[in-house]
Amino acid sequence: MKNFIFISIIILFLGCSEEDDTTIQSQLIGKWKWVESSGGIAGTTENPQSTGKDITVEFTSNTKKLLLLEF
Repeated sequence: MKNFIFISIIILFLGCSEEDDTTIQSQLIGKWKWVESSGGIAGTTENPQSTGKDITVEFTSNTKKLLLLEF
């Protein structure tokens, strides 16, 4: 039993890695326009045409902006 716990702890620490946040952030920089959402308990699909909302998210190196336009 002690070996199992020891091996589990080692696997846990080996499975964890330190990711570089700047790499992830640089992949998100830009303007992103909402195209579609699906899922949830009911399994519905929504898009700008069905909701009447035009959503854009903009990421810069140090800010995040959410722009919601209803039409």
